[in-house]
Order: sequence, then C-alpha cells, then structure tokens
Amino acid sequence: MPEQSTNKIPKEIDYEYAGKESLSDLISKHFPKQLIPTKRMQTYFGGIFLIVIAIAIIQFPFGTLLSGNADISFNIGYPWHFLELNFGEMDKMPILIGGLLLDLLLYIILAYSVDIATNLILKNPSLKSGKDSKKQPKVFMDIKPKTLVEKVTQKVVEETQQNNHS
Repeated sequence: MPEQSTNKIPKEIDYEYAGKESLSDLISKHFPKQLIPTKRMQTYFGGIFLIVIAIAIIQFPFGTLLSGNADISFNIGYPWHFLELNFGEMDKMPILIGGLLLDLLLYIILAYSVDIATNLILKNPSLKSGKDSKKQPKVFMDIKPKTLVEKVTQKVVEETQQNNHS
C-alpha cells in the first residue's frame, strides 16, 4: 500500500459569506463599547414620549371646555407640536408630520444620551464598592489542588506535556 501524504491542501469552500462581516460587526469594532446603546434606550425613549403626553394632558384647558367654549385647540408635542386637535374645526388633519419627525429625532437623541450617561455611570470602576473591586475573575485566581487525586492528575498532565514537546 502506498503511503498517503499527511499534508493535504485544504480545499477552498465556495461560500459567499465566509470572511465577510455584517455592518453591525464593522460598526461595533470601530465604535467604543461605552457609546453603543443598550436595550434600556427604548425604555428611555418610551418614558420621554409618555412624559411629553403627560405634560400635554396637564395643559389641557378643562376650564374652557366646561364653560361651554367648543372652539378649543389642544396641542401635543414638545418643543414642536406633532398632534393638534381642534375641537371647533374637524376638517384639519390632526397629525403634523414635520413636527412629528423633528420631535421623534429629538427624543431619540435624548434617549441615546441618557442611555450613554447611564452606561458610563454604571460601568465606572471608581464607583464600585470596596467589596466589588476586590473580586477577581476566576480566570485570574490562583487555583491550588486540594486533594491528592488532583495533585497526581496535575503532575501526570505536566509530564505528558513535557514528553510531547520533547
């Protein structure tokens, strides 16, 4: 029997996505981890949106409505109005697209900045307590064999590694 060579040349795989990275991978490589938004950003965005709606409800002119004046204009949105309810005129479209887009952009930027500030505060090593700063990851802790079996196993492993490298 002829001996087969142990050095085989690997075949190239015809896979179009091999070695290619997605756009999110590229961005995350070149962008600091502290500036990448987390899942909390959507919570902050929803909270900001609810606060704006709550401010609009607080500013609703109940007194004018109860006095019998039906010509009331009620605006929702801050700093630009994105919803305008005219109780006197029902012909107008209540949604203002320009104000909605500008407000949403502003709310997203605000939620992003709050999320980044929260990340920086939570991951700041100087704010950790003394107990947390003394903790070391298990990878860096000194591992000492406790039983005789573990000591023997460690010696056998070391000897086989030395014999294999020789």
